[in-house]
Amino acid sequence: MFNPVLLNMQPRHIGVALDSVKTSVSFPKVLFRGYTEPVVMEKINKFIEDTDYSHYIIHGDDCILTAQAVNTIVDYAKRNTLDVFTGWMNMCLESLSGNTHKDGTLITNWDQWVLGKESTVCLDPLPPLRHWFKPEAFEYPPRETVTSMFKRPKELIQTSIACFAFTCASREIFLEHPLKTYPNGKASDHEFSVQLQKAGIPIWTHPDAFIKHLKRKQALWADYFWYTNVEGSNPWRKSDYTDVWTANKWGHEPETIFFPADNKGWKRREEYNV
Repeated sequence: MFNPVLLNMQPRHIGVALDSVKTSVSFPKVLFRGYTEPVVMEKINKFIEDTDYSHYIIHGDDCILTAQAVNTIVDYAKRNTLDVFTGWMNMCLESLSGNTHKDGTLITNWDQWVLGKESTVCLDPLPPLRHWFKPEAFEYPPRETVTSMFKRPKELIQTSIACFAFTCASREIFLEHPLKTYPNGKASDHEFSVQLQKAGIPIWTHPDAFIKHLKRKQALWADYFWYTNVEGSNPWRKSDYTDVWTANKWGHEPETIFFPADNKGWKRREEYNV
């Protein structure tokens, strides 16, 4: 039986992205809040080991889902003929007027930004890395443009990148290929894609599986509202990591929130002066 669950990696509070999950996803969701990327990989792997959903969907915090993208991915996954199905995104957003208004304040209306040229879709295989520490930008295959993706026939496309905007795979695949980062603590989607490529497992996407990426080109660090401890302490101290589960309701489906114990009193950055 097809029984998926969404696993949302949420180190940042981006309201418009969270709202899109509420309106586009009708099946169970799990939110992993306030973890660094290496730690959230461990937590997600443990959650998959301890549960028995048929499929798990890895979802990032800085993208806007649509019902069309979600339904496209889920419909193909239901057919049980594909190993991995992924959404695709614009690599970034661009603004013709820069990152700030005339008065120097940040432009936070996402509609004032246009889609960047490149997409996350790579048609060629991933090459071997030149350095074990992390993949460099130039080591990715050429990316399809956003425009060319929108113009493609409405059919499956094989890509070399399992984009963590919304990647769906069976429990068996995640157990055989657990998630992890590179030694630099990042690029978990690239690392997972390399595992799949070595195992001969294809990754598929579709023009209708577009998900808007909110990353801004040449963005300032303050663009995003990071979870910040109200006392101003570093929220990523490893000694603070303990498992806390709380049950809640989100729409008509159960929501589980999984987070380090010390972030119960956290606020969004715009609500806290640092």
